[in-house]
Amino acid sequence: MDKQRINCTVYSCKHNEKNETCSLPEINVCSCSNCSSGLPDDESMCASYRSK
Repeated sequence: MDKQRINCTVYSCKHNEKNETCSLPEINVCSCSNCSSGLPDDESMCASYRSK
């Protein structure tokens, strides 16, 4: 099985690598609180995010 590649263009995240990939082997995605618009930007976020 091929390894999954996780892209990361969030430069403020400490897991962001210089080639815009995530240094984590997997990420956790969680829903945002009090959101029900149906728009991806409003509904979910990367729970693995850590500030540099």
